[in-house]
Parts: sequence; C-alpha cells; structure tokens
Amino acid sequence: MLTKLKVELAFSKFEIFSLAQSQPSLDDVYLQATGKTLLDAEISMTGKRDLKKESKQSMR
Repeated sequence: MLTKLKVELAFSKFEIFSLAQSQPSLDDVYLQATGKTLLDAEISMTGKRDLKKESKQSMR
C-alpha cells in the first residue's frame, strides 16, 4: 500500500520527506466509531458522575 502511494506521489512530482505506517490506537478506533475522542467522552461524563454513590460502592 505504501509503495503504491509513494509511486503516485513521485509521479505527481510531490517530494517525499518521510512516510510511515502504524496500527490505529484505541482512541483512533473510538473516534472513528463515535465521532468523539476518549478524552471528549471522559470530559462529558465528568459532570454526570455521582461521587457519593461511587464512594459507597468502592467501600463494599
């Protein structure tokens, strides 16, 4: 896949300085599935947490 991209860019006279491929992160997958990052989801849930209830459950 990268080889084909490299050939196409060279053919179009784009100068390539660096090209890399990596596996998607969990955040990448979540963003693709939901349209939000994990940080966005965490921030939106912060105001909805019931800290008293969570404290009681953690004491069990």
